[in-house]
Amino acid sequence: MSGAVLRRALAALMAITFVSQGPSAQMQQPQQRGGTAQTDKVPPVNTGANPYRAILDWAKFSSEQRPWGGSNGVAIDRDGRSV
Repeated sequence: MSGAVLRRALAALMAITFVSQGPSAQMQQPQQRGGTAQTDKVPPVNTGANPYRAILDWAKFSSEQRPWGGSNGVAIDRDGRSV
């Protein structure tokens, strides 16, 4: 069999298998939250007060009057300790 024929046969087999399993197999199962069986039964609480606040422009180069630059290209030195 040539490569193209084999790929088409495999694609057809996969499509037939996918369709024959029905809609229940195509639906994703709900993701578990982790923890224990007891903690998974407790719904998450996301209605509490947010203790955090945004402080805009907290870091400035006031003496140089320039914006912060990017941090791309950062790497650890050969000694394993220096940046």
